[in-house]
Amino acid sequence: MSEHETDHETERPTDSSSIGDDQLPEDLVASDDNPLAEGLEAGEDVHLLEEGKRAEEMEEPTDG
Repeated sequence: MSEHETDHETERPTDSSSIGDDQLPEDLVASDDNPLAEGLEAGEDVHLLEEGKRAEEMEEPTDG
């Protein structure tokens, strides 16, 4: 196996629509001030983000 083949196997595929983490805008980088930019916890998947709660599952607002 040549050196070129080894490099090709370890490289990530390039996609013109994707960027590296180091190129993300500051508001999309996870930090203590922006925990929503963090990845999902173990055992969670994207379906949890897509579904949300139904109207009948929402808590009633309290007037204070």
